[in-house]
Amino acid sequence: MRTANAVVHDLAAGLWPGAVLALWIAHAGAADFAPAGTTAPIRVAWSGIYAILFLELAIQVVTGLIRLRHRGLGVSTEALAAKNSVAQAKHVAFAAVLLAATVGAVVLLPL
Repeated sequence: MRTANAVVHDLAAGLWPGAVLALWIAHAGAADFAPAGTTAPIRVAWSGIYAILFLELAIQVVTGLIRLRHRGLGVSTEALAAKNSVAQAKHVAFAAVLLAATVGAVVLLPL
């Protein structure tokens, strides 16, 4: 269970930047390649990308909470302290980037 959760968590973490990048690419390409008055297909594509983006964020939160529940099982106290400080720094940095890019995608690239 822990391994499957870790795999799903890491896959979701990898999907998130891909979804944000897809939004930015679709937005940039929309102005150049879409004929005037044909924004409906672009909005459908954006809807799908937004769905992936927010589904992935939900998966990350849920699997992250499951990981917290199992944290420290079978790990020495010294190793757990080092692991916790690295994990906390990583998650603070990732959360800042995730929040900034998600807000940027939603605000700058409205549906």
